Amino acid sequence: MNIAIIDDEKIWRDKAHGLVEKHYNDIQINVEEFESGNSFLEKRKKYDFVLMDVEMNGLNGFETLSEYRLLFDEFIAIIFTTHMAT
Repeated sequence: MNIAIIDDEKIWRDKAHGLVEKHYNDIQINVEEFESGNSFLEKRKKYDFVLMDVEMNGLNGFETLSEYRLLFDEFIAIIFTTHMAT
């Protein structure tokens, strides 16, 4: 299973990566991390799961997923944010 984690902050990529590995500890997975929507799209690779931060420099998460959907139409996207509402 191919999983992509896209977040401009390394600390959150690391946390998401740890959670994914803990959850899928009994099956073979390949997890790749990207620090921007652009670097993710440049890879042009099919992923089964895409974990995407909403707020990033450059393309935001929704824009990135819209572009990715033009390349691949079958994947599961999970959108997250690390910002707290006040």
